Amino acid sequence: MDKMKKETIWKYFGVKPKNPDQVSVVGIDFGAGELTACLATLRYKELGLEDLTVDNYNTRWAYTAYNDEHKIIGEEVIKYPEEIYTNFKKNPEDAVENYGVKMEGGLTYRYLMEKTFFCLVRNLLKNKIIFGDCRGQQEKEIFLFVGRPSSNAWESHAKEYQEILQGSLHELEAKEWELEPGVKIKVKLYVIVYSEAEAAMASEYYREHMDAKETIVVIDGGSSTFDCVTVKNGKVIYEYSRQVGAGMIEKNMFDICLLDLDKEAERASMSVDQRRREHLANLSKIDFNEGVHTIELRKRKEDYFGPDGKRAYDDNRYSIYINSSRKRWDIDHDFMDLAIRKMPVRVERSYLDEEDRFGGNHTEDYASFWDAIQAFVLGAKARCIEKETQKELKVDRIILTGGATVMPFVQEIVKEVFQVEQNQIQLEQPSLTRRFSVSRGLAYMGYVELTKYQEQMKIKQYIEKKLEAVRGKINHQIRTTCKEEIWKEVYIRQIEQWVENSSMKTLHDWVQITYHIPIDVVRSDLGEFMKREQIIKELNQILKENFHKLFPKADSEYEYQMQQEEILTAFEGELKQIQIYLFDLLDTKQKIRNLFRFLGSREIGWNTELSKEEKIKIQDHIKRHKQEILNKLGTQIDSKTQEAVSRIYTTILQNIYQSLEDYIEGLTPYFIRGATDVKNGRN
Repeated sequence: MDKMKKETIWKYFGVKPKNPDQVSVVGIDFGAGELTACLATLRYKELGLEDLTVDNYNTRWAYTAYNDEHKIIGEEVIKYPEEIYTNFKKNPEDAVENYGVKMEGGLTYRYLMEKTFFCLVRNLLKNKIIFGDCRGQQEKEIFLFVGRPSSNAWESHAKEYQEILQGSLHELEAKEWELEPGVKIKVKLYVIVYSEAEAAMASEYYREHMDAKETIVVIDGGSSTFDCVTVKNGKVIYEYSRQVGAGMIEKNMFDICLLDLDKEAERASMSVDQRRREHLANLSKIDFNEGVHTIELRKRKEDYFGPDGKRAYDDNRYSIYINSSRKRWDIDHDFMDLAIRKMPVRVERSYLDEEDRFGGNHTEDYASFWDAIQAFVLGAKARCIEKETQKELKVDRIILTGGATVMPFVQEIVKEVFQVEQNQIQLEQPSLTRRFSVSRGLAYMGYVELTKYQEQMKIKQYIEKKLEAVRGKINHQIRTTCKEEIWKEVYIRQIEQWVENSSMKTLHDWVQITYHIPIDVVRSDLGEFMKREQIIKELNQILKENFHKLFPKADSEYEYQMQQEEILTAFEGELKQIQIYLFDLLDTKQKIRNLFRFLGSREIGWNTELSKEEKIKIQDHIKRHKQEILNKLGTQIDSKTQEAVSRIYTTILQNIYQSLEDYIEGLTPYFIRGATDVKNGRN
């Protein structure tokens, strides 16, 4: 989780666009029981979001996946009611294990994920608008930004989720897609997994429902999960998610019918495990050929609440055939109250290491769906704190989005937990486009991430050019320090020890002493040099100018600064110490003899025993001939320090790149609002 936060999505997921100007960006809300997809387009400098899978409330897609014979998405699924799955979005940790946890019918979560995603993307590619302008291209790059719940259980396994979805697309990449008669093109599909809560936030920015200076809580309620994001000053402070979704209500509704719980209401409170056993025991009594399916139950539930949360139909009935006998139920207040408030539900864990006192870090059974939603909202409120001080935040607004938030009882729980009226919090009711907020937000964030990537590449090239201009000076400074340290250590301090050590009588005793160039000294000298040259100051000026160029109307200054100390200290412990052997530096015995010829006529070899007086003469001679000695040894010293010079420069460059990534990631709120400016023609 922490690693993902420190890296760009491109680095974390190991993908990047070859030509950012020509890619298509699609946001996909891969939900439970229904999905939406949206294309981000930029025409004449105007950003637009185009829904790909749905036209209106009545024609949204339900999705599912079947066996190899039936791979279907959409309304046609009701032809195969016994094979419908509407909530198989399992945590990747479980889906990957042994190729997936088994479901009813012997299928696995992973299999259903792969097949469903394949069908979805296949159908999306039939919509030619997704290809955009392909003139001059042999292959179209399409980036699919797919939503994930905002819990750290999902975030920790985002790569596994990406791999599951990415692995289903090879067949689509292998074929050619006909754009018009005689014009075909191949596609390269990339999956990037993104937080649904952040996407919902971005969608609200796109709709201009969020002020940059407000503290806002965005709650996204879906069929499989409820997600929340807390935003302050345009920045995400906390995310929170639970594996509780409105799909649980439909399961309860089905069990009411299957087990006659409306007639035996006292049995409705039986445990989740007991009800599950009774469900399986009675499932064989159902005649699926007569049209019973969970999609129909979903419609009945939504008909009960209506598109605006108010009951739309009084005559809302549901029927199934049990033991060849037709039974009918009125989906009325008592029926829905039983499904929502009186039947236990099981909520899987959402957090791994992070402690959640409201139950998110372990699987827990709740007395009802109502209680499970209340626990989620309590957990969301507990995240409304300042990270540094742990003080409670003053929330200005709560925005509800996602199909499940239209249910009045969800809104009532939010009002009660957050004490909306007492704290003067503005509560935004779900919009009519709430079902598409995540997919639109994902497409929007895809556009933002692509824009960030393009800007990072531009600034990176500029920084590389600036740094390359002083590379020679940096290398010279490193070598100068290395030479000076070799002189002080090998020729001054160590020879003084040699002179005083009566047991070390020969030249060989001296030259075999090893030496490690102290990186901290190199770093210190390099730091002073970089300050004199104002290298980091110039780079920070580049970032500042770039910020004002990108966001000329920004209502606040961006205070990010590259820190020279961090750039220089980051390679501590990573760079191998340089080991110098004086024997290698002096090269040959002859050079030793020539160097110490002043001692007299007797021949001096490696193993010649020397008196203390002779060693002192050598010491004095060395001190008087520093430059001559270093000049003679210059080539060898340069050779020995070349690796250090190269690695230090490379590491500095990498640290600057990392700092640049941090700068770009910190610009995310500005990019989001900047994209809004593009949408309205203000940039």
